[in-house]
Amino acid sequence: MYGVELWTREELLRKCKERIDSLSLERTSLQETVTKFEAELNNVRTTALAAQDSAVSVAAERVIQFSTPF
Repeated sequence: MYGVELWTREELLRKCKERIDSLSLERTSLQETVTKFEAELNNVRTTALAAQDSAVSVAAERVIQFSTPF
């Protein structure tokens, strides 16, 4: 009725090792992806901070301009 596949101890160990190796490769790949995303996130943060600093500088210049008597 149901197909049953019997493995020897050696076959089972080999299949387990193959699966462990496969998972290890997946983990390495995921770690590399996380590292890339972290680098991109740091670039975005740096850009956002630079834009914020620039906006503050422009606002400060305008305050000085408008508060200085003619």
